[in-house]
Amino acid sequence: GQDTGLAKPADITPRGGGGKFTSHGEVLPFAGNTFVCHINQTSDAFSALTSLQAEIANGPFAAFFTYLPPASFHMTVFSGVHAGPPWQDGRPADLDPTAPLPQITQHFATKVPKSTAFATCRIVPDGLHLGHSLTVMGQTQQDRDAITNARETLQNLTQIYRPDFTTYRQHISLCYQIAWMTPNEALAHLEHADAIYARFVQRVQSLTLGPVEFCAFQDMHHFEPLALLACGD
Repeated sequence: GQDTGLAKPADITPRGGGGKFTSHGEVLPFAGNTFVCHINQTSDAFSALTSLQAEIANGPFAAFFTYLPPASFHMTVFSGVHAGPPWQDGRPADLDPTAPLPQITQHFATKVPKSTAFATCRIVPDGLHLGHSLTVMGQTQQDRDAITNARETLQNLTQIYRPDFTTYRQHISLCYQIAWMTPNEALAHLEHADAIYARFVQRVQSLTLGPVEFCAFQDMHHFEPLALLACGD
């Protein structure tokens, strides 16, 4: 983080500062909506993800992170909006930019039943980004196309057009960094992350995603499903 100019990672603020967590790792109110696929809690992949998170939490750099409840593990297909100022997040082009979050959530919810996405999709691990988020991608070209098509559907549904649409990397967050490391600490942490990721991919070659869920959240610890997108071909 030495090149960011920030004293803490961007999501870490005091209470009332608009962040997701405090510097002590306490979860903060951070309301919004999103389109995700939760990880099936009865699957071997979920168990492996939980073990991967535990290895970070029991590792030498555990204190630099705050950990998400495993029940919240998910892959974001398309981000909705949160309750912060419009300039910090995309806003629907077909609504007033000052529309409150509940109105936007209801607006999306009325559109979801008319939209379709994939019934199932398989993803494969692609790395452990900065030692805290598992990056993933579609296992086959058909899976990758299914994710892209779902994102295009949701872009049209939400009328949110973000500049990172084509570069956004799908991932499953396991924890959030709450403090910067020194360069030496960062290198050692990444070496540790590489080692535990290597063990993870020996156990999990792919994960199966179910239908896309439209969810509301009040913080980063729980994402409440409100509706499912219908399953397309």
